[in-house]
Amino acid sequence: MFAARFVKSYINLQNIHFCLHTRKLVTKTSHHVQVSELCIEGQKYYTDEWTNVPPHILSLVPRKIYKQSGNPLNIITTSIHEYFKDYPQFEFSSPVVSVEDNFDSLLVSKDHVSRSKSHTYYVNKNYLLRCHTSAHQAHCLHKGVDSFSCIADVYRRDAIDRSHYPCFHQCEVFKLFSTNDLNVSSIFNKSTKERSEECQEGYTEESTKHVEHHLKSTVEGYIKYLLGIETKTRWVSAYFPFTHPSFELEINHNGKWVEILGCGVVEQKLLEQCQRRDQIGWAVGFGLERLAMIKFSIPDIRLFWTNDTGFLTQFKRLKHTDSYEYKP
Repeated sequence: MFAARFVKSYINLQNIHFCLHTRKLVTKTSHHVQVSELCIEGQKYYTDEWTNVPPHILSLVPRKIYKQSGNPLNIITTSIHEYFKDYPQFEFSSPVVSVEDNFDSLLVSKDHVSRSKSHTYYVNKNYLLRCHTSAHQAHCLHKGVDSFSCIADVYRRDAIDRSHYPCFHQCEVFKLFSTNDLNVSSIFNKSTKERSEECQEGYTEESTKHVEHHLKSTVEGYIKYLLGIETKTRWVSAYFPFTHPSFELEINHNGKWVEILGCGVVEQKLLEQCQRRDQIGWAVGFGLERLAMIKFSIPDIRLFWTNDTGFLTQFKRLKHTDSYEYKP
């Protein structure tokens, strides 16, 4: 027979307190403790068979290292705010989003591998730790803006090594245009029923080309603003479920072409879901760690999480315009 009772405990992890409500199931031969409720950023969530977020991952949530003085990620963050100063900046402190926002609203197929518990941290079957800042696209668009930037911590179940960590940081930048903004006769071509490699069905090729040009010039402008005007770049066609056409930007780094971001023309269906039916736009997402590692020759992504003053003091007074290589 099982005897069940609820107990409330507080777990201290790396000097950070998380409130966990647990159910203790007791048998004559074993003791099993199952967490039945999680408290993340002040919000309580029930747990179920989908829950797979371990305490050490939850301990990363309050760190917000991209805001930490002396952390190279803070330099990248500042450069984004400066370059995209005319884009409203949104912040979403809690990383918990719905499955709808993280996958469904972005047209990610039901059988996509990113939905699996082996790839994503689930709070429960309905909520998870965001896998990308794109999960907040709808939140921002419903506020009525035509452009925005959003920087946040994101989570994926990656094996830890020099270039992978289960928590990293992304920036999403988004821009919408009306017919008048593009100075074209119309954004839409109602007679187009099929998409091509260059254009979605329903949009005119002219409007799509205008948006693509604005996207590429804006993104290349930022990369050269951060890494230097001499940075060599090239565009490569790509696929993402939420944009078409889609692109990746590569830079020549130490003699090799390295992919640094993905972007594209936003799928019309996404805009329709947000009641923005009369517009066309672009979106871009990039990782702060990758840019910082390239700019400052940082060899290991785990260094961003250190509290070692020997690391942090190196970047304390640096700006994005400074040329500097990390010294071990």
